[in-house]
Amino acid sequence: NAGIERVTFRDGEVLGNGGALYVSGVTNISLGSCRVLDSLAANSSHAYGGGLYAADSIGRIEGCEFSGNQAKRDGDINGANGGGVCLIGGQWAISNTVIACNQLYTKWGGLARGAGGHLSDCRADLRNLLVVYNGLATDQTPVGEGLYISGGTVTVENATIHGHGAQGIFNTNTVNTTIRNSILCNNQPDIDGILPTLVNNLIDDGTSDGVSGNFRSEPYGLFEWPMLYLPTNSPAVGAGDRTAAEGGVAGR
Repeated sequence: NAGIERVTFRDGEVLGNGGALYVSGVTNISLGSCRVLDSLAANSSHAYGGGLYAADSIGRIEGCEFSGNQAKRDGDINGANGGGVCLIGGQWAISNTVIACNQLYTKWGGLARGAGGHLSDCRADLRNLLVVYNGLATDQTPVGEGLYISGGTVTVENATIHGHGAQGIFNTNTVNTTIRNSILCNNQPDIDGILPTLVNNLIDDGTSDGVSGNFRSEPYGLFEWPMLYLPTNSPAVGAGDRTAAEGGVAGR
């Protein structure tokens, strides 16, 4: 067991995985009100988790920020994965957290998956997340600049996923990925891969428009990092199927 509170991890650099934090086979680890910034994971064969790499672990992340991190690989089919966060196996609850301006770097045909977050074969409950402006540092084609989801069971609720030149979410799960009460806008496209279960989302490229409470619209907010907010007349305000208290965002 381990608990880390109110710590800033900055400018970490490793020749391996987990530029700032490396977690493997740990039960009941928690990060609270931490900042993971400007860290680098580089590897001669692959790179996972510029900010955080976690394998086969159980943990909770609450009120944290992952910004300016990078996973870097110069080639190889494995490429770079999870510029901000990379979760492989295990079980995680992440809430009230910012994943912004993280990058993947790869060339010579290396894959680039999940500049913001890479989730593979894990059980992940993601609530009240801001996933914005993550990207690729080279001209290779990324897969899921916001989030890349492969295997496991993943729920995304009350999230804003915005400002990605490639997919906001790339999903490879045939089942067990649910996105609910979230805003996906200004991604190219907002969702790609296998269509997940979508409930009560504002999706501005029109994915599942008119189905299960999803609708197409601009959110009419200010989306210039780090200032992001919705005005009271935004069509996204009050469009979810839960109250603020039920969603854990009362008073925020």
